[in-house]
Amino acid sequence: MSYSAPRVTYADILVFIVSLITSRVLLAGFMGCGKSTIGAKLATLLLVEFIDLDDRIVNLADATIEQILTSAVTSRTGALERDFWEK
Repeated sequence: MSYSAPRVTYADILVFIVSLITSRVLLAGFMGCGKSTIGAKLATLLLVEFIDLDDRIVNLADATIEQILTSAVTSRTGALERDFWEK
C-alpha cells in the first residue's frame, strides 16, 4: 500500500494565508503570563496589526493599569463596607 501526500497548489497556500490574515486572534490569560509578548510576535508572523487592550485602556483612562486597578479595588472595597454597615 502506497501513500501519496495531497497536492498543494499556490492557490491553496494563498487562500490559507489570506484566511489567516483576515482572522482575529484573542489571547487571554493571567497578568504577566506573556500575552503581549506572544501577541506581538504572532502579529509579526501573520503580518497583521497587534492591538494590546491594556495600552488602549491606559490611553482612554489617562492612567496606568496599576492606578486603574487600585481605583477599582478601592471603589469595590468602599461599596462592600457600605453594604456591611447598612445591614
